[in-house]
Amino acid sequence: MQDEIDCSLLKSIWIVSREFNHIAEAGGVKNVVCSMAVNLQKIGVKTTVFIPLYKCTDLSAVRDFEKLDFSVDITVDGVVLNFVFCRCFLGDLEIIFVFFKIFSSKRAVYVYTDEDTKENPEFVKGIGHKDSFQMNSIFQQSILFYGYKSEICPSLIHCHDAATAMVPVFARNVFPFVRFFASTKFVVTIHNAGPGYLQSFSDITFAHRITNLPENVLKKGRSFYSDSSVEPFLLASYYSHLTTVSPWYAEELYDTSNQFCLLARDFSQSGIKIEGITNGIDYDSYDPKNRDVSLLETVFSPCDGDFEGKRQLKNKFFEKINSCHDRLLGLECCGNFSEIDENTICFVYQGRMVSQKGVEIFSDVADRMLGENRNVCFLVHGQGQEYIEKIQEELASKYMGRYVYIKGYDRTLARNCVASADFLVLPSIFEPCCLEDFIAQIYGTIPIAHAVGGLNKIVNGETGFTYSNNTSSNLYIAMLRASEILQSEPEKIKDIRILAAKTVKEKYSWASIIKNKFLPYYKKILLD
Repeated sequence: MQDEIDCSLLKSIWIVSREFNHIAEAGGVKNVVCSMAVNLQKIGVKTTVFIPLYKCTDLSAVRDFEKLDFSVDITVDGVVLNFVFCRCFLGDLEIIFVFFKIFSSKRAVYVYTDEDTKENPEFVKGIGHKDSFQMNSIFQQSILFYGYKSEICPSLIHCHDAATAMVPVFARNVFPFVRFFASTKFVVTIHNAGPGYLQSFSDITFAHRITNLPENVLKKGRSFYSDSSVEPFLLASYYSHLTTVSPWYAEELYDTSNQFCLLARDFSQSGIKIEGITNGIDYDSYDPKNRDVSLLETVFSPCDGDFEGKRQLKNKFFEKINSCHDRLLGLECCGNFSEIDENTICFVYQGRMVSQKGVEIFSDVADRMLGENRNVCFLVHGQGQEYIEKIQEELASKYMGRYVYIKGYDRTLARNCVASADFLVLPSIFEPCCLEDFIAQIYGTIPIAHAVGGLNKIVNGETGFTYSNNTSSNLYIAMLRASEILQSEPEKIKDIRILAAKTVKEKYSWASIIKNKFLPYYKKILLD
């Protein structure tokens, strides 16, 4: 494999992110960043990951952790701050931590936790950190200072999402970075440009205060949608190449009628090019033939048409739910499956309890189907907005015996929930890429999804089921259709499961995505 891949132009790459799988976990970005970095390192590209060192950082998976013997000063919000770096390795992958108290005091990557609220009522659980802009600015500048102080200059720096998007802006406008990183190319990936994800500065005065960048630079980040805000993605577009996480989402980012992309008019009218490259997945990290990595209680192989272990898993996992006595692996468990049998069709939702994910639409359909007394059950696992969590608790109480809500998050539970179900429901209002459909397909669970953004990679009737116009009625029709096919045409469902699993393994592995998509893209940038 390595002999077939030309990495001669890409001597070294830095990957910059606020989160990383198994080390600093938050949203889906963590999986992308980890898999991309590990797979680039595997094919011989010298890869270094930069992330902050939080209070919630998990160092159990790394080795050779050490504090480096130099520090740097950065002025943020008028204050001179001194911080240091730490280094460790995940396998052969080098990780550099930015160590400073603004990060080391955080119990979660982006938001306040229950413990934070107990200590200070002003810190509301689930709300973003009040000093998030200072955190971002310190982190972004620190990476460039690391290179300058250590005299290491990579071929390319790949920044992930708005919290890191200003790295190329600093590199091209601040002494001494301008000269030192003159030959370095930059890529910024937009993982989500929806409301709440943009990291927008309220105005130029605030942006200048936090970044110390001149007004003539910051003005480039002014957006059509606001008279005052300064947008990191727009600023980044002047000094880097932009990508996003699927070609479908790239198209949506130019759609000025799309209320979930506030920057669409800027992207479309300014001619900003955004390359859409679908995220991959590490199949081997989920392989249901290997319990050590799958975290499942049984073994099976959808790619080979072997589903006996999946049937056994459903029975075993549901029995565990019924005997959990309101707690499952330390998480609150509402409801049970006392009124179902082996022929009951199970729909699962696993993920964040937020409006973007369309959980209210899912809940409406669940209420309707259960009210019609159909032979179905619903399994829900996740946490998020309290009012959505409350809806799940009410449904679990209303349909005791056929509706289960496991509140919170646990990786092992999440995987067993998805793998034990027949269908995974993904009614997202907008969805840049999504990995949950991949995970479900690896486990022989068929996705039923709103055809939006990255969920368009599901081929309707072949690797799952999709529907348009995201209403409860349309989702109901799609779920009813899927359940009827399962009952009347089980061989067709089996074929869908097999093809879906094979497609993920062969087409969407990270090794394939890097070889066929990212390396050619990087090469084009480096030759530009």
